[in-house]
Amino acid sequence: MPETIYSRDQMTDDYRRMVVRLMTRQFLAELATAEIYGHSIELAPTWREKVRQARFCREEAEHSESAARLLEELGQDVGGLLASRKSGMSFFGLSETLTEWTEVVVFNFLADRAGTYQLEAYRDASYVPWATTMVKILAEEEVHQAVGNQQLERLCRDPREAARAQQHLDTVMPIVVKRAFGRPDPEDNAFCLSHGLKSCSAAEVQGRYFAEVRGLLESCGLRFPDLRGVAAT
Repeated sequence: MPETIYSRDQMTDDYRRMVVRLMTRQFLAELATAEIYGHSIELAPTWREKVRQARFCREEAEHSESAARLLEELGQDVGGLLASRKSGMSFFGLSETLTEWTEVVVFNFLADRAGTYQLEAYRDASYVPWATTMVKILAEEEVHQAVGNQQLERLCRDPREAARAQQHLDTVMPIVVKRAFGRPDPEDNAFCLSHGLKSCSAAEVQGRYFAEVRGLLESCGLRFPDLRGVAAT
């Protein structure tokens, strides 16, 4: 049974390094998503969607704040991470200027689901302060996912928008997959599982994500992108 960890003082060096690595990836992804959603407010076609994007921006910023506070408690220089980071659009492979609402919808559909699948594996992590933050985050990400599904389905009723959505899927999904899952590392997975940081392997998480995305894309008349060289599909 893995030991339950409440503070830095209880951590081995290897455990702390792994937690820092996982939370740094989460922090950068959440912050990038907040930046994209903030930018998207201007692109949203209705006032309701503008309000919703603003709410999503705030929630993603709060998610990144949760990770930042924990990283600082573990002695990390969060300011240094901010200074060296890419823009949100570059981080996830979106157009740097981001002028299309369709691209935002595709991003929402892909990224919030990927984040949910990844963070779900940490819900019961042995590092309790981190696991505790997952309750609020996952509840909000579930709403983001549902909205992404609805928006993509609505867009794809128009053949021209469906064609644009496919183009963005082909460009954005490989980067989202890379950012969310990386390349599954057997040694890292074994460490996380044996120390109770994850409930399942990265390959399992990735496989469930791909299966769900395939089904949803097919229902919208879209093609699953070619991810060869990015992740095992």
